[in-house]
Amino acid sequence: MTPFFIYCSAAIAPHKTSQQGFTLIELMIALVIFAMLALAGWQIMDSLTKSRERGYQHQKSLSQLDYAYLQLSQDLAQTSNYVAVPILSATDNNTASTNSAAMTPTFVLNASQMSFIRFAAPDPRYQPSPMLAKIQYLVAGETLTKRRFYQLDDNNETPATSVLLTGIKDASWRALTPDAVSVFPDEATLQKLQQIQAQKNTNQTANVSTDPIPNTPDNATDQNGNLQNSIDLTPYQQLPRGIELNFNYQGEPITWRFALPNTPPNAPNP
Repeated sequence: MTPFFIYCSAAIAPHKTSQQGFTLIELMIALVIFAMLALAGWQIMDSLTKSRERGYQHQKSLSQLDYAYLQLSQDLAQTSNYVAVPILSATDNNTASTNSAAMTPTFVLNASQMSFIRFAAPDPRYQPSPMLAKIQYLVAGETLTKRRFYQLDDNNETPATSVLLTGIKDASWRALTPDAVSVFPDEATLQKLQQIQAQKNTNQTANVSTDPIPNTPDNATDQNGNLQNSIDLTPYQQLPRGIELNFNYQGEPITWRFALPNTPPNAPNP
């Protein structure tokens, strides 16, 4: 074969290129890498979102706890030993024993609720603004509710109600006397009340048998005034030294203790 023929054959032969595309395996590997990067990015974003949500819920829970604690602290710090003496009508059997039977102590507590009388903050809805208010804290189910009454002698008043805490469990009140008791007035206070009332009834019976019949009051107001003066309010004015509230909140046991005023301010009884 001559050199000329070899040269011509090389010139006529097709030109082979060295450029080639990605293989299927390479494409699959690239897709897997991109999928792993996308999954890692999504997990990071999901973790950040959940952390922010948990932080928001934790802050919300702390705010609810702070608000409820502040409400209890402010109310109990203004506790008064005022006793609401019910006003009886002219047709009622207006005796001291009848009137005292309708009375309730200024501070009443059991495992599920407590009620007391405190000095009221000025309320622009009322003219004049009431000096005193009856406060009731009630644990029902998993909710801590506060009720406020401005009419101390009206059992039919619709109270102002607000929910302070939700999601609480195993909540219970206890009064510190200083011993922790689940009911207040406790047995010692009740015995003292019974002794005083028994002595009072004995004295009244002796006075009725020896004294002449007094003039009949002209109206029910005078009768109530005489009855209020004849009732010893000391047993009804007993206050514990402190209050304890135990409950579980979001799986954590919590105990709150509040001290009542050593010498509560006296509000003059009518």
